[in-house]
Amino acid sequence: MCEDFSRVNLKQPFSALDGKDSCCPSIRSILAVILHAARAALLAEGVTVTSHRGVRRLFGQHLIKSGKLPPNLAEILADEQDDRILADYDVLFDPEVDRVQKRVNDADNFLETIKAFLKRQMGL
Repeated sequence: MCEDFSRVNLKQPFSALDGKDSCCPSIRSILAVILHAARAALLAEGVTVTSHRGVRRLFGQHLIKSGKLPPNLAEILADEQDDRILADYDVLFDPEVDRVQKRVNDADNFLETIKAFLKRQMGL
């Protein structure tokens, strides 16, 4: 039903950078993967969501506040979404490679935690 997150390679869009191009495409790719993972976790709890803002709010309400997932995941989701908004709407936003690398590392952590959560939910 949900994507196989084990096949997601977050480093691919990042590794294509040669230092001359913007990191914004990587920021967008990272958030897309995280949003799908967050939606899958919410769906495992029987919660459907239709907007990016809703994912952020309901993820915190149903999975973080309840203690089912660690609080740092809410921070990762918020940081990724904030950077995505900057990448989309701030013409001067050009994140440093270090910032994008942190987002990639955070996303890896996020995905591994969500995968473990979904396995527990499905009894695997």
